Amino acid sequence: MAAHQEIQKLGLIYPAGEITLAQIEAAVLNVARYDISDLRDAVKAKDIARAARTLEGLKAEDAPKPLVLWTLANEARNLAARAALLHAAKIDRMVKGIAKGDVWDEFLQLALRLTRH
Repeated sequence: MAAHQEIQKLGLIYPAGEITLAQIEAAVLNVARYDISDLRDAVKAKDIARAARTLEGLKAEDAPKPLVLWTLANEARNLAARAALLHAAKIDRMVKGIAKGDVWDEFLQLALRLTRH
């Protein structure tokens, strides 16, 4: 299905006719990707909207939850935000399946806490 969508996208981007390999690569690679460093930068910049948007993108891309948690917990340590560290510990238990809850919602709550700190 994803391949079919990419082919349709090529038809919208380029005129009818032959498409070069370079054009295909440019179109396929021109996809918004979210990186864990984007989340870190958004939290450091205290950009709530960007942090929330980045978390949604990481969730959609099925980013490794321990990596997301590590990033947010690291920022909590850097800010010496003790309550945020306790929140990160709670999320850690959820990631490990020891506690119940919506991990991604908790990531968002922690990111919001850090951007307001």
